[in-house]
Amino acid sequence: MAKEFTQDITPPSNGSRPRGIRNVTAPERARFGRTPETLSKPRKSGSGSLWIWILATVLVFALAVVGALTVFAQTTVTLTPRTHTTVFDGETVFTAFPADGSESQGGSSVSLTYKTAQASFVDSVVAQSSGVEDVEERASGRITVFNEFSDSSVRLIPNTRFETPAGLVFRAQGAIVIPGRTVSRGEIIPGQVEVTVFAAETGERHNIGPVARFTLPGLATSPDMFEAVYARSTESMTGGFSGTRPRVSSEDREIAQDRLRGRLEERAREDFASTLEENEATFSELVEITFVTLPFVVENGEVMVRMQADARAPVFSHTNLGQALASATIASAAGTEVRITNSESANAERVGNMETEYGTDPIDFVLSGRMQFEWVVNAGEVAKELAGRDRDSFQSVVSNFPGIEEASAQFRPLWRSSFPEDPANIKVKINSSVPVSL
Repeated sequence: MAKEFTQDITPPSNGSRPRGIRNVTAPERARFGRTPETLSKPRKSGSGSLWIWILATVLVFALAVVGALTVFAQTTVTLTPRTHTTVFDGETVFTAFPADGSESQGGSSVSLTYKTAQASFVDSVVAQSSGVEDVEERASGRITVFNEFSDSSVRLIPNTRFETPAGLVFRAQGAIVIPGRTVSRGEIIPGQVEVTVFAAETGERHNIGPVARFTLPGLATSPDMFEAVYARSTESMTGGFSGTRPRVSSEDREIAQDRLRGRLEERAREDFASTLEENEATFSELVEITFVTLPFVVENGEVMVRMQADARAPVFSHTNLGQALASATIASAAGTEVRITNSESANAERVGNMETEYGTDPIDFVLSGRMQFEWVVNAGEVAKELAGRDRDSFQSVVSNFPGIEEASAQFRPLWRSSFPEDPANIKVKINSSVPVSL
C-alpha cells in the first residue's frame, strides 16, 4: 500500500490569501488588452479616417459656395442721365403742325406736331325764381362720334345731324373734327371724339336713354363713309320740356351763368390734362373753351341753371415735344433723345393768326419760364455694349453714350474681371426723373 504524503499549508502570517493557481487574478491589461487609463484615448488606427471626412465636408461646402456664386453672378450698372434746365424768354416762336401719324426724331431739327383733344365739363347752380312761365326746351346730351373710314381726320360741318334708329334727330352746334383711325396688330381702332348734341325739336319726346348707334344722314350719298362714320351715346338725353315751370328773370339767369363760366373755365384748364393719355401733354393756356347753355332743370322745386364747357386743345406727345424744344434750345441735344421732366413753371401763349383752327392749321406760340430736360438712356443698348468687356473698359464704353452724366458698376462675385457675356445678366438701373404734366 503506497504511502500517502500530506502537507499542511500554513497561510502567510500577513493574513493574505495563498497564491494558488485558482486564486491568481489576471491584470487588466491581460484581460482586455488595454488598461483603464488607455480606454479614454482614441485608437490611433481611426484618427486618419476622421480627418478625411472633415476635409471632404469642407471641400464640398467650398464647391457649393463657388457654384452658387457662379450661378447667381450678376453685374449691376447704375446710370444717371444728363439734365439741362432751359429758361424761355417769351419771345421765341414755336410752330406746331397737325400730326400726320409720324414724328421726326433725331437730327438738328425736329418738327413739333400735335393732335387735337376735346373734353367737356358740366356744372349747375340754383337760380332765384319768381312766378311761372311757359317753356319750350330741347333735350341735349353727350355722344361719341367714331371714324372708321379714314386714316386722316374727318371734319363735320356745324349743325351736323345725328339720327337714332327711331328717327329722332339731334344736332351738334359747332364743327367736329374726328381723329383718323389707327391699326394695331391688324385691328382697326377708330378715331373718336365726344360732342354735345341738341334735339331738333322741343319737348320730352327726345328725353331718351343711351343709343347704340346714331347715323349721319348727311353722309348718305357716300355709302362707305355713311357706314364707317357713326356715333353712340352711353348716357341719357335730358332737358327736353314743354309746359309751365318756375320763372327765372334774365338778370338772375345772367348772374348764375357768370358764376358757372368762371367755375367751368377754371375746372377745364386745370382738369383737361387728366383726360389725356400717359404720354400726352398740353399747356393749360392753350386750352380753348366754348360755353354752351343747357336747358334748366327743376329739382325739388328749385330751378337749376346748367352750363357746359367744351374744351379743345393741341396735345403733344412728351417725346416729340421734349425733342423739338430741346433741339431748338440746347445745342448738345442734336441727334439725341431728350424728354421733359419738369415744366411746372413754364407757361405758353398763343401768338400769330388767332383764327387758325386746332386740328387743321399750324399754330404758333411762345413759352416763358423754366423747363427741365433729361436725356433718355437705353438700358438695353448699354448692357449690350458692356457684355463680355473687361471691367477696366467700363468708363470708356459708357462715355460713348452722350446722355449719361454719371455711371458706376458693381460686380458679383467681387473678383470678376469682366462683364457677363450675356447682356441679360447685366442689370442696368437708371436714376431717372418722372415726367410731369405741363
